[in-house]
Amino acid sequence: MGELSFKNSLRLHYDSIILFRLKSYPSAYFLSILALEELGKTLMLDDFIYHTNAGEFDGGKYDYEFLQLLYSHRYKQGFLFSEVSWRGLNLLNKEFLKIAKDDNRLEAKKQNAVYVGLERLGKKINLKGKITSPFKINREKASKQITFLNDIFLDYATGRICDFYGEFDNENVDVLFNRRLRNKLLTIWKNRSQKVKRKIKKFESLRNK
Repeated sequence: MGELSFKNSLRLHYDSIILFRLKSYPSAYFLSILALEELGKTLMLDDFIYHTNAGEFDGGKYDYEFLQLLYSHRYKQGFLFSEVSWRGLNLLNKEFLKIAKDDNRLEAKKQNAVYVGLERLGKKINLKGKITSPFKINREKASKQITFLNDIFLDYATGRICDFYGEFDNENVDVLFNRRLRNKLLTIWKNRSQKVKRKIKKFESLRNK
């Protein structure tokens, strides 16, 4: 499941880039968040394998409760943000830090990218609120989201190639973070944050010493 989730995450990521090039920015934004969730699921399953190998999971009630979380969009989003921070990737800029601190923020943005509706106050509809619309998702917002996710993929791939990041507990996922993937990520999406540019340059310079 971890391997398939990772491959599906890449598929959705690549599709979001195609939609971006077709100027379908709301749909590109929406797919990019789905890709983020699938990557979050991949990392959750890798964490599950780690704890299972450590003898902490034994097929009991806790295992089932953990796996149930694979169907929670907010949990998968939050898990990815926490992993990005925990692994020291430091890719969360101010905008994404705000999203990471609010469990509902990214999910609301995702829903607003596909549906027209009224704002909500908790579970109730705010009849006096603003109308949400996918057409508010512009080129800049879609580009930022895609760049953020592409940066995460790039950082992981470069870190693994250069042996600066440890192996994934799921061997089928670990082997996919290879030079071929890294080169495709560099080619398919040219936008990168300055943080990732510096990290890639640093990794490669240290490896060549």
